[in-house]
Amino acid sequence: DKYIVKGPCVWFPGPHEKKLLAQEAIALEEDQYVRLKDTSTGSRWIQKGKALVYLEPTWSVEGVSAKCPKGVKTAWSLKAYEYIRLIDSITGTITVHRGEKTVFPGPDEDLLDGEILMAIDLKVHEYVKILDQSSGNIRVEAGSSKGSKQVFLGPYERTVDGGKKKAIEVDGEHAVLVRDKATGQQRLVTEKQLFVPAANETIEEVRQLIRLADHEAMIVKGSDGEFQYFYGSEEKRAPGQPRSFFLQPYDEIVKLCWSKGRRRETRNLFIERFDCRPQFMSF
Repeated sequence: DKYIVKGPCVWFPGPHEKKLLAQEAIALEEDQYVRLKDTSTGSRWIQKGKALVYLEPTWSVEGVSAKCPKGVKTAWSLKAYEYIRLIDSITGTITVHRGEKTVFPGPDEDLLDGEILMAIDLKVHEYVKILDQSSGNIRVEAGSSKGSKQVFLGPYERTVDGGKKKAIEVDGEHAVLVRDKATGQQRLVTEKQLFVPAANETIEEVRQLIRLADHEAMIVKGSDGEFQYFYGSEEKRAPGQPRSFFLQPYDEIVKLCWSKGRRRETRNLFIERFDCRPQFMSF
């Protein structure tokens, strides 16, 4: 049989006894722990501080390395804006722990992300898309009009589309072209707002208001292939036709390719705004 003798004391062996090992007890502070295993039963557990641990003959310390010779590790002390995710290597279960508190892992738990994570801080003009990998659902978290907002990821969540982004300011000068990934359709948002796309929407383009001077004209090809002619001059405009407008979804501005240079040898001059004033060319 094997047994341990704790100090302080003077120990004399019996006639059939001998010393196997003399070692120091493991001293744990309040924020420290060791992972122990009983080799006789196979059970594993976490011993938290504050404690003085005397190893039984069948106990062993796991996680001993050159950087951690005694296997003593420090628990995670989390601030209010910090959190960690722990994964159980036996069951695969992931748990999330948010601050403020000190977190000790379970005997089979390890840090999933390798470090302490910080909450996503969203200002009033920011948003983030979050994917739940267990269900495939996407949700959108946007900043609050009352101030900043903190978002903590769940056990199976991750950010998509590059993480935190700025919302688009839609005003009289700017509109947003948006595509719905569920239907593939596009729409133009012109209502004045701080625009945040929905879960299945992506921002294709921010479009500026097109303003035409009195001497300018523009040709727009619609989705049906018909041409529309826009003029800055009130005399040339059709009734009800605006002088300034946003380019609608599926419409495109017609560009003409002109030659330039003394001998007209270069054809890289593209014109989309046509000057209706008299022009003079030398031949």
